Amino acid sequence: MALALTFTTLAGVWQSEAASVKRSWQEEVMYFMMTDRFHDGDQDNNIPENCSPDFYDAQQENIDLYHGGDFRGIELAIKNGYFQDLGVTALWITPPVRNSWYSLHDKDGPKTGYHGYWAQDFLDIDPHLTSKSSLSGKYYPEGKEGRLEHYKDMIELAHQNGIKIVQDIVCNHIGPLFYYDIDKSEQHEGKASEWLPPYSTDGSYLSHARWAKEKSWGVDGLSGPMGQDRLFGNTLTTTGVLRNFDIYWGKGFNRDSLGKNNGEEMFCDFFSLRAINTSPNTLHFDRLVDEFVEIYRFYIEDIGVDGLRIDTVKHVHKEFWDAFCTKLRARLGAKADKVFFFGEVYANTYDDLTYYSVTDDKKEKSIGSLLNFKFTWAVRDVLRQKTQGSAEALKGFVESMYSKIPDFDALTAKEIRQTQINFIDNHDGLNRFLVRDIPQENHDLALGLLALFEGIPCIYYGSELSMRDHVAHRKQNSETGRLTLFDRQGQRHFDHRKGSKTFAMLSKLIALRKQFPSLIYGQSQVLQIEGMDTKSCFALKRGEGAGATLILLNSSNEKKKVAMDQVLSSMSSSGIELIYDNGKVIEQPKARHNFLEPKSLRVYHQKR
Repeated sequence: MALALTFTTLAGVWQSEAASVKRSWQEEVMYFMMTDRFHDGDQDNNIPENCSPDFYDAQQENIDLYHGGDFRGIELAIKNGYFQDLGVTALWITPPVRNSWYSLHDKDGPKTGYHGYWAQDFLDIDPHLTSKSSLSGKYYPEGKEGRLEHYKDMIELAHQNGIKIVQDIVCNHIGPLFYYDIDKSEQHEGKASEWLPPYSTDGSYLSHARWAKEKSWGVDGLSGPMGQDRLFGNTLTTTGVLRNFDIYWGKGFNRDSLGKNNGEEMFCDFFSLRAINTSPNTLHFDRLVDEFVEIYRFYIEDIGVDGLRIDTVKHVHKEFWDAFCTKLRARLGAKADKVFFFGEVYANTYDDLTYYSVTDDKKEKSIGSLLNFKFTWAVRDVLRQKTQGSAEALKGFVESMYSKIPDFDALTAKEIRQTQINFIDNHDGLNRFLVRDIPQENHDLALGLLALFEGIPCIYYGSELSMRDHVAHRKQNSETGRLTLFDRQGQRHFDHRKGSKTFAMLSKLIALRKQFPSLIYGQSQVLQIEGMDTKSCFALKRGEGAGATLILLNSSNEKKKVAMDQVLSSMSSSGIELIYDNGKVIEQPKARHNFLEPKSLRVYHQKR
């Protein structure tokens, strides 16, 4: 069977809005970007009205300040075909809602809300992201509706090019919008005691809470939405519950809270971010759920968002997520089947996959999918080490995470496995895979596993160009990898960047994934090959019988022998064909190579 794979035309299959709607989420290839760090397409929005110019770094070097990335930068990339040529079919963007632009962060020093996780108004878009006019020259109305219209236009452009949009959302906290006036001065002086009082186990600081009014911070009292918004000719009515102090915990901050599992991780402010009380035992629970349901129904139905990535899941009560997800899906009706939710549960376990996938009664879908931290750590255990890591970490991951998941009424075990979001690096503590002491070839292998494993692959922006964080090292947890991709100091042209070796390699692997259904829907089985060095080599079979694929990895610096006769017999008597070998697609398939080259990845396909 000859395989003439033309990668420039394969992407064309995914170029229509109709195709994007019909695709299952298992078929997606996701790309996660911090919008402020992707591409500054419109320099006129870098310092919005009232925003202090001190919050913006024109050199795009200080990671605590705004760099200028915006919707126009994303639109220009879509128009160029940058994502389409890579094979990306879904863009996950950081929260676009209007943020507080500044916060006092204790000994870490002041920081800005460039990342989007410090909401000021959940029904507005941050003016750092939007332009005064569209790509075609149409002028947007001033204010909130104009900003939302630009967001809607960006999503429409993505849909026209077969790309879905996933919006990052936060229901755990609002931004640094109120302080604790402990000294009763009725004004804040920028003291740590006002913004970051120590965590109170038994009490609360809410009696001292006051809304801040600092226009240069983007903060002008209260949190939004305010109750009614006139948008696109309709009145959108919300509960305004976020304006009430009594829905927050107000218990202060403890640096250890993120890693706790005793409830403190739910109650604690994170720095000066104000944690929302999501307990089902409160009088405001139903109003709070309804508020967020109405907000994100609007983004899905009226703006066109295709999916939601849910931040800080384990810092919110499970009952909230069950109520939010089921009510939102009910509001969406038939459209709910096309909308995808996935959540962030740091250090997720096998139990987390099932716990958050369905409601407590196991009869309805809850969040459904999670970011797959276990995949990340398995890949890093093998390839992000100073010395040779053991490939057995991958075997352990597959056998522990994929083999025991039960079927539920709302979701099958196969759906749960194949909608987990696989990634190798991110914007938080895990940082970039490619730091100063990691070889390029290890990064290439990690991207290969990302593209070929069971689950939805998610590329962290810049990984397709081997963006390296020269500051961090492999043992360091930091945010130093939040670099600007298309910076103004270097070469920004999309076509130039698409010429990189990593971009070409990854686009070929993604094309293979789309070409062979077993690499999307095939279940995973670790193969035990006699004589194979399991410390450095790994063999994974995807699917069964005709159309199955085999992935072979050699993570060592030495050539390794593989008993290909045994491999062939384990697949089928009709044999298999080599279709990918160490960065090269094999257009005239070959049957067997009994050695794996150092630091290599090989893919075989079962003849039909």
